[in-house]
Amino acid sequence: MRNRVALADAVSMSRIVSFLSPLGVSLQIVGSAELTFDHFDRAPVVLIGALNNKWAQRLTKALRFSFRLNMEAQSVDVVDELRRAGPIGSVRFLSRISDFEEDFAIITRLTDPKVGKPVLAVGGVTMLGTAAAAEFVTNPQRLAGIDDHLPAGWQAKNLQVMLSTRII
Repeated sequence: MRNRVALADAVSMSRIVSFLSPLGVSLQIVGSAELTFDHFDRAPVVLIGALNNKWAQRLTKALRFSFRLNMEAQSVDVVDELRRAGPIGSVRFLSRISDFEEDFAIITRLTDPKVGKPVLAVGGVTMLGTAAAAEFVTNPQRLAGIDDHLPAGWQAKNLQVMLSTRII
């Protein structure tokens, strides 16, 4: 089996690597199929992708925001576990990507000691949502003022940010 990376995911990875490199962070790029629990104990991990990344799915499925496959509607739903009125949004997976008008992304920072070192998961319903999430987490102007919307003591807590992005 050959490993393939979508161009948008490669751009997302490049953006994150370019952001972290000047900070002196030692980087190792590993495909999700090769990633093991040992990696989570050795160093912080950045997971790129959501539905195409088994580790992102596994580590974030019990958190407040998640993606759920809805076979009946042939869509991927964005679910808020605190909001029982239905999904926040949906992306039909049978649509051509050129027909998409909106995508969604979830950015998750895990600090759970059971996981090991901190984990940052950056993933969208499609690669376009993942690209928007990567741009968001690496752009200081986008992050400016986010502290005003976070709960006290957020630095030591798990954190999720849900994004909606218009596709142009």
